[in-house]
Amino acid sequence: MIAVVKDILIYITIIASMLVIPAQLGGFGHIFGVVPPEKLLLKAPDAASLNGYSAYATLAVGSALALFLYPHSVTAILSSNSGNTIRHNMSLLPAYSLVLGLLALLGYIALASGVKDMPQYAPYFKAYGANFAVPALFLQYFPSWFVGVAFAAIGIGALVPAAIMSIAAANLYTRNVHREFINTSMTPEQETNVAKLVSLIVKVGAVVFILALPLTYAIQLQLLGGIWIIQTLPALVLGLYARARSPGPSDRLGGRHRRRE
Repeated sequence: MIAVVKDILIYITIIASMLVIPAQLGGFGHIFGVVPPEKLLLKAPDAASLNGYSAYATLAVGSALALFLYPHSVTAILSSNSGNTIRHNMSLLPAYSLVLGLLALLGYIALASGVKDMPQYAPYFKAYGANFAVPALFLQYFPSWFVGVAFAAIGIGALVPAAIMSIAAANLYTRNVHREFINTSMTPEQETNVAKLVSLIVKVGAVVFILALPLTYAIQLQLLGGIWIIQTLPALVLGLYARARSPGPSDRLGGRHRRRE
């Protein structure tokens, strides 16, 4: 239900941004005319390197391959009640790609609007850098009540995948570490309680990480996380064509009996 609310808020915010802000700036023609060409075009290849062309191509391919390997995607797929549910959701994914494209346009709009040079936002840009560009746009061109809606969309949009990833991390720990090495006779209720506690610990750790460490680390670790995730692709693909079953308690017991014989 929270994910549905998140989607509604984000769509309302993006659609309003694409209609209201460009109209006040003279349209998209003016926006792209003001933005410096080096901000719009990839650096062309030269004799020594492919430059931006190779970076963009590898990033696009790697992101596409890693898309369904992220914990929030895998958790959502595994928790679906049927294959039809997954197919219906897949059919709506292009709408999310459209929203991502419109979100990228907000960066160009921020450049064209000149919010970075407005004195009322100077302290915030000094503190948060370019991350404050989109919030500055909302503050400059929308009434205060809609700024609250937009900021709520940003906050909930970050919290929903973070919450799902904390649940995935908690389940991985509970089933693969705690149940295997700490309490091998866990009841379903105990497993649920441990998973809830670990999920809460992960969430608190994420908040501490955000508040205590420099913002540049968040971007660097996000890129590093994508690199780590894409390395699981071969195992996942090979797993689709191989059937394996881990030995259960009865198998291990039977093995001990056979060894004694």
